[in-house]
Amino acid sequence: MNELVWARNTALDLMVRALKLLDEIGEDEAATDLQQAIDTLAGTHNPQTPEEAEAALERPEAQRILERMDRRAASSKGRKG
Repeated sequence: MNELVWARNTALDLMVRALKLLDEIGEDEAATDLQQAIDTLAGTHNPQTPEEAEAALERPEAQRILERMDRRAASSKGRKG
Protein backbone atom coordinates (compact mmCIF):
# COMPACT_ATOMS: atom_id res chain seq x y z
CA MET A 1 0.00 0.00 0.00
CA ASN A 2 1.23 3.46 -0.85
CA GLU A 3 2.60 5.30 2.21
CA LEU A 4 0.35 8.32 1.67
CA VAL A 5 -2.75 6.15 1.43
CA TRP A 6 -1.71 4.26 4.55
CA ALA A 7 -1.11 7.52 6.44
CA ARG A 8 -4.47 8.95 5.35
CA ASN A 9 -6.33 5.77 6.32
CA THR A 10 -4.55 5.65 9.66
CA ALA A 11 -5.39 9.29 10.37
CA LEU A 12 -9.03 8.69 9.48
CA ASP A 13 -9.16 5.63 11.72
CA LEU A 14 -7.66 7.55 14.64
CA MET A 15 -10.09 10.43 14.14
CA VAL A 16 -13.07 8.05 14.15
CA ARG A 17 -11.82 6.45 17.37
CA ALA A 18 -11.29 9.87 18.95
CA LEU A 19 -14.80 10.90 17.90
CA LYS A 20 -16.28 7.91 19.72
CA LEU A 21 -14.35 8.83 22.85
CA LEU A 22 -15.43 12.47 22.67
CA ASP A 23 -19.05 11.39 22.31
CA GLU A 24 -18.74 9.09 25.32
CA ILE A 25 -17.53 11.90 27.54
CA GLY A 26 -19.94 14.51 26.21
CA GLU A 27 -17.43 16.77 24.47
CA ASP A 28 -19.95 17.94 21.90
CA GLU A 29 -18.09 21.00 20.61
CA ALA A 30 -14.90 19.08 19.87
CA ALA A 31 -16.87 16.12 18.48
CA THR A 32 -18.80 18.38 16.10
CA ASP A 33 -15.59 19.90 14.75
CA LEU A 34 -13.89 16.51 14.48
CA GLN A 35 -16.87 15.06 12.57
CA GLN A 36 -16.54 17.90 10.08
CA ALA A 37 -12.84 17.10 9.66
CA ILE A 38 -13.66 13.41 9.15
CA ASP A 39 -16.27 14.24 6.54
CA THR A 40 -13.86 16.56 4.74
CA LEU A 41 -11.11 13.94 4.66
CA ALA A 42 -13.55 11.26 3.51
CA GLY A 43 -14.94 13.55 0.81
CA THR A 44 -18.50 13.45 2.14
CA HIS A 45 -18.68 17.04 3.35
CA ASN A 46 -20.01 19.05 0.39
CA PRO A 47 -23.32 18.02 -1.19
CA GLN A 48 -23.75 19.55 -4.64
CA THR A 49 -27.54 19.56 -5.00
CA PRO A 50 -30.51 20.06 -2.65
CA GLU A 51 -31.30 16.36 -3.01
CA GLU A 52 -27.77 15.41 -1.98
CA ALA A 53 -28.00 17.79 0.99
CA GLU A 54 -31.29 16.23 2.11
CA ALA A 55 -29.84 12.73 1.75
CA ALA A 56 -26.74 13.77 3.68
CA LEU A 57 -28.90 14.98 6.58
CA GLU A 58 -30.44 11.52 6.84
CA ARG A 59 -27.07 9.84 7.47
CA PRO A 60 -26.52 8.70 11.07
CA GLU A 61 -23.39 10.85 11.23
CA ALA A 62 -25.40 13.95 10.33
CA GLN A 63 -28.03 13.12 12.92
CA ARG A 64 -25.30 12.86 15.57
CA ILE A 65 -23.90 16.22 14.48
CA LEU A 66 -27.34 17.82 14.83
CA GLU A 67 -27.77 16.28 18.26
CA ARG A 68 -24.34 17.57 19.33
CA MET A 69 -25.16 21.02 18.02
CA ASP A 70 -28.43 21.05 19.98
CA ARG A 71 -26.63 20.05 23.19
CA ARG A 72 -23.93 22.61 22.48
CA ALA A 73 -26.52 25.37 22.02
CA ALA A 74 -28.38 24.36 25.18
CA SER A 75 -25.12 24.27 27.12
CA SER A 76 -24.04 27.74 25.97
CA LYS A 77 -27.48 29.16 26.86
CA GLY A 78 -27.13 27.65 30.32
CA ARG A 79 -23.75 29.32 30.82
CA LYS A 80 -25.08 32.75 29.78
CA GLY A 81 -28.22 32.69 31.91
